[in-house]
Amino acid sequence: MTHLEKAGRPDRLSAEHHMVSGVRVVTLRGEIDHDVQDVLSQALLSEDKPVPLRWWRISAE
Repeated sequence: MTHLEKAGRPDRLSAEHHMVSGVRVVTLRGEIDHDVQDVLSQALLSEDKPVPLRWWRISAE
């Protein structure tokens, strides 16, 4: 088993928010794991009020 150090790693998850035809779109890039759960939670929460999820599109680059 290989031990991966957290120190020295670049940010592993980034989130961008866009509005497209009145729909809030969140684009995530990077690794999703236990270490970034707070970043992921904040990215998916609405800034104003709860918004129902409409659909998910996951793409790998």
